[in-house]
Amino acid sequence: MKPGSRTCWKVILVCLLLMVGVSGEMASPRDGCSQGTDEARTVVDRFLQAVSQGDSETAFGLCTSGLRRGKRADSFLQSADVAEAFSGMRSWELIGLVDRGSIATLVVALKGEEGSRQKRAVGIACLKVSGGYRVRDFSLTSWTSSEARFHRYLSDLFLRLDDLDRSEQEIEKAYSLDPEDPKVYAFRGYLWLEKRMKEDEALLLIQKAHGQDPADPEYMDFLGWAHHLANRRKESVEWFDRAREAFQRREGYQSSPEYVRFSSHVDKAKAKGWTPTQT
Repeated sequence: MKPGSRTCWKVILVCLLLMVGVSGEMASPRDGCSQGTDEARTVVDRFLQAVSQGDSETAFGLCTSGLRRGKRADSFLQSADVAEAFSGMRSWELIGLVDRGSIATLVVALKGEEGSRQKRAVGIACLKVSGGYRVRDFSLTSWTSSEARFHRYLSDLFLRLDDLDRSEQEIEKAYSLDPEDPKVYAFRGYLWLEKRMKEDEALLLIQKAHGQDPADPEYMDFLGWAHHLANRRKESVEWFDRAREAFQRREGYQSSPEYVRFSSHVDKAKAKGWTPTQT
């Protein structure tokens, strides 16, 4: 073999070894979690099939005792929380997964009745127990026919699941679809606050949205959180108080994702040594 040929073969061999090494590095994490992911995916798919077919007993059997507590197998799908989550569902599509080891949360897009443009996202948390995964909890977004709002709500859901990168992708998608929607640009500003970036610009976006709808408690909550992060205690307490009062004027406020976030903000503020004023 000529010297030039040996050099050429050495280069090819090194490239092959590098390719094998890269392939192994890419495959091993995927292979390591694929079994658990597939198990959780199967459970969610079986659960949603049971829901769509009205098979209450099968759906009941696929859930943990926590979700089933106080319910009967034969009427499980008529219970308030399950009925609220899946009422109006015609079909579904898996669009994301957040794996936390013992808990895998599958994010599913639900489509509404035939001919409807309504969609909502549901995070279905599955707990790993002996014998496989079981559905443990739901995290809901609102139904919407707006594609921009759908991605905005998805951004919110992924943020609640601590997937900041996917949350940012979704809000940028929403903003590209409708930059004039105050729900979209306000949440974009809020996400910047969570990332501790562009805080002055974020505050302006939220203030602009609040000016569009001064009665919306979500914008009041965002303003309270912005002032809290800037160590403006007086302003943050005032906005949190106003948000709490506005939430309380809305039916079902305690179960809304916006109120859950508001409560989290107040709890984080309390952890720093202060509480909102008493009403």
